Amino acid sequence: MSSAAALENQRLDLQELRELRASSQRPRVQDLLLDLQIRRIETDLAAAAEAAGGDQPAGKSAGSAASQSDRSFTTEIKTYAWDDSDKFCKLYVSEGLSGVGSLGKDAVTAEFTENSVLLRVRGLNGRDRELRIPRLYDRILPDSCSFKVKSDQVLLSLRKAACNRWEFVTEHERRASEAKKAASSKKAPGADEDPSASMMGLMRQMYEEGDDEMKRTIAKAFSESQSKRGAGDPGL
Repeated sequence: MSSAAALENQRLDLQELRELRASSQRPRVQDLLLDLQIRRIETDLAAAAEAAGGDQPAGKSAGSAASQSDRSFTTEIKTYAWDDSDKFCKLYVSEGLSGVGSLGKDAVTAEFTENSVLLRVRGLNGRDRELRIPRLYDRILPDSCSFKVKSDQVLLSLRKAACNRWEFVTEHERRASEAKKAASSKKAPGADEDPSASMMGLMRQMYEEGDDEMKRTIAKAFSESQSKRGAGDPGL
């Protein structure tokens, strides 16, 4: 794998880790797993960018510094509106893109793969902006996808590989929804059990697993309980 492809994979990993970090709720998972991996990848990317800048010929040092500066001002686009039909999923991206229509033709680019989208907007109000979706809800046809730049918005048209409806835009959203449904469908242990039947089951298990003294104690308690019930006393 080329170094450029390896860096791109790291950027996609970083994007997905940030999405997982935003949706995770367990502090231990956030601190020990996600934050650690995010910092590691950010450090690797920063080191790679610095190394790339240092390898430039002396005559290009100013341009290299400018390029490094541009990268440091890249802002991630996190929100968008979307619309779905059988053949297309359309993303309406406007976060931070006021005046995008005034940029040159090459300032806005979009890259599509079978399951990902990358929108780049360069030099808008002194910043670069990116929308990265590393894992889409379902597969698309890259060659049939397109984008259109409007005055304050970019429209991404994703041509679906199969004619179906999408419940979400990203695979991460789909998995999060499935996990939530699975968690809510689980019943608390013993929620539908009769309390008295549950107690008798516990007593039976203690009797079967207990020593002789435990068995005598349980047998005595059961005998006294039955006697009280026969006398009309609710007892145990």
